[in-house]
Amino acid sequence: TMNKHENIINVNRKAYNQLAQEFNSRDERLESYEKELYTYISNYVKNGDDVLEIGSGTGRLLQILERLGCRTTAVELSEEMCKFSKKNSPNTILINQDILSVNFFDKQFDVICGLALIHTMTFQDATVLLKKVGTWLKENGTFIFDTIEYRESKEFFMKTWVHNDIVKFRKQYTKHELEELIYSSGFKISNISLLKEENNNKVWIRFACKR
Repeated sequence: TMNKHENIINVNRKAYNQLAQEFNSRDERLESYEKELYTYISNYVKNGDDVLEIGSGTGRLLQILERLGCRTTAVELSEEMCKFSKKNSPNTILINQDILSVNFFDKQFDVICGLALIHTMTFQDATVLLKKVGTWLKENGTFIFDTIEYRESKEFFMKTWVHNDIVKFRKQYTKHELEELIYSSGFKISNISLLKEENNNKVWIRFACKR
């Protein structure tokens, strides 16, 4: 029988395959977000760094990392998203797989990024992920991730906002839960920043963590 993890992976892969085209055209319009991301990420990476992105989507962050002179590797679940990642960041080593089934060398990366990622997995899977990330990072490496902050915690399958036929898995995190996830995985928080979405009341919380 298919376990919960495999079921979530299959549901999400299908959803993001269906949404890839739309994400790409939307991302092309997000100029202010891209500027913000460029400024933010340039505080953490330098020319020649080895950077891993988990869940590269359409490849916007990879593009920025390439511009900053990083050597980039990405793992992306959706085949359709991979096509855009490849187009937007041709020099990236791109792996089309579930991140929990991938293995890298110990201490392989200077920086690992997972933006808009952990709300696509259960708390349990996120814990497994952070343990892996911890082994893949170099001594003074940084893990950067973000998600929307919620007042209450829950896990559910949801229909996407615009398309009622597309379902994806969502995990809503409270700030306390996120901190618990970070500390229990052996990380320390070196920076927290908040980003308010202009068109609604959602607040994105972004962590930069060190081992």
